[in-house]
This record gives sequence, structure tokens and C-alpha cells, in this order.
Amino acid sequence: YKVPNIGYKNENKAISSQLIPFNIDGKITIIPDKFLNYLPFESLEVNNKLWIESAQITYAYSFPLWLLSIENKSNSEFNLVSFAPRYNQSKFQSNRVVNLPFAKEESEKICDVTNGSLFADNQATKSNFINSFTNYSIYHLAMHSYLYADDFEKSCLLFANNEPLYFYELYEYFLPADLVVLSACDTGNGTLIKGEGIMSLSRAFAYSGVKSAVVSLWQVPDKETSELMILFYENLEKGLEKDKALQLAKLEFLKQNPLKSHPYYWSGFVSNGNNSALKTKSYYWFYIIGFGLFTLLILFRKKLIQLRQ
Repeated sequence: YKVPNIGYKNENKAISSQLIPFNIDGKITIIPDKFLNYLPFESLEVNNKLWIESAQITYAYSFPLWLLSIENKSNSEFNLVSFAPRYNQSKFQSNRVVNLPFAKEESEKICDVTNGSLFADNQATKSNFINSFTNYSIYHLAMHSYLYADDFEKSCLLFANNEPLYFYELYEYFLPADLVVLSACDTGNGTLIKGEGIMSLSRAFAYSGVKSAVVSLWQVPDKETSELMILFYENLEKGLEKDKALQLAKLEFLKQNPLKSHPYYWSGFVSNGNNSALKTKSYYWFYIIGFGLFTLLILFRKKLIQLRQ
């Protein structure tokens, strides 16, 4: 990976002054246009403060898709599967394929946190992924992806045995998932087409029926991606909304890694689509227990009155 430009702050402030001249707090949905599709707004600075510190930010490809995402509420079950393939070190097209040392570790920890299922190494095949489409509500894909800007339909995810799942294939499938996390490079990046927006792998997943996705805007680093993803799922497990879970994961990453404050390390992943929580917050059990105790108290009181009579 290229070393990030350490002089980005002046550019950041110049862009921020044009796009966000005043601070906006709370939940924000952004429908970017043209080159703004490539920009993670949470990395902008407002009054010398990162926007991620004050706002829950999610994105949408278009206004109709945003309206659809609001209507398509998430299911109440938290049923996750992760795919982390091992590659055979041969070339895929003209690219030398290397293994991602932190991808499997990332998937294992996420499955531990969420009690999810794991397809790793040679089990993380394209066929196992396709055959699982009706079995899970959350898909975590920790693998290589390849972006072909000159022919976006050739862009693909790479499963075990270097088997690709192409952009155009996703339009042939129906994947009714609540969330797909594309923990790979450039999955939210692609060809910019006038009137259509970015032709990315994540967009193809949206049209296949996925309600929401977490995607990358550039070639993300393996180790830092793993750290961020684990923090994200720990927050989802607590019952937080997706945009809030990602916001807090990024802030915690910055807290734990003060020398990696450059946006390259933490802001490349963004949330797109429906941002509702995937799991009821744990404190709802207190309401159930409280209601049960209240009911028992009423019954005990009635029984006590009957005995006195």
C-alpha cells in the first residue's frame, strides 16, 4: 500500500469548508453525487473536530433506494456467517493472489462475538456462499476483491481456489440479507456513470436484495481492517444501530491507535442502506423480568386478600 499523504489536513479543511460550513449533529444520511461518491464524509473536520465525533453517518445510492431501505426493516434474528478463503498463491488473471493473514483471524473473532458460522480456508467457496443465501441474515466476507474501472462488470470477489464472483452475476441472484459486510478492498468503489452513480460491488448486492452493507472506498489495510471490524460487531451485538456501531468502532480505533489517525486507516469503510439495529438491546430482558415480577406481585396480593377474607 502507498504511504498516506501526511499533509492531508489542509486539503481536508478546504473541502470541509465548502461541504460542511457549520456543524451538524445527530443522524445523517448522505446521497452523494459525482466525485463525492469517493469521499468518506466522517473524515471531514468541522470546527477542528472530526465529523465522526458528532454524527452518525450512513449513505444511500439514490433517493428511491433510500426510501426503500427505510421500508425494508431488519429481521429480529442475529444470524451471521463469515467467509474467509485461503488462496492457492497462483495468479488470478494478471494479479498474484496472496493470502490475507488477518482475514481468518478477523472472521474467527467475529464468529466468537456473534456465535456465528464460519466457512474458512478451502470451505470458503463460491458455491457454499450461493447455497447459503436463505440461511443467514448477516454475511461477512473477508477476502480479496478486484476492481476493473474500465469494465466494471468484471469486478469481483475472490473465493477459495481463486474462484471469482463477478459483478454481473450478483444481478442473477436474490440475497434477502439484512446486512452484508464486504471486508475487502474497493467494494464501494467503481465506475462513475452519469445519472446512475457508482457501479460498485456493493451496489450490485443492493440490487440483489441486500438491505444494508458496509463497504470500502479504497484499498484498505489488512490488520487495521480486522481491528475495526471486530469493534463494529461488538457494537452490533450490543443492539446498536449499524451507523452508530460503525461510528463508535471508528472512534474506539482512533483511541486505541493514536499514531494511525490518518483517514486511510479508519474511514475507508462506510455504511449504506437501512441502518436499524440487528439485535434487541440486552436491557429489554429487564423489562420482561420486571413485568414478570410485577405480575407475581399482583397475584400474591390477590391471594393475600382472599386469605384474609
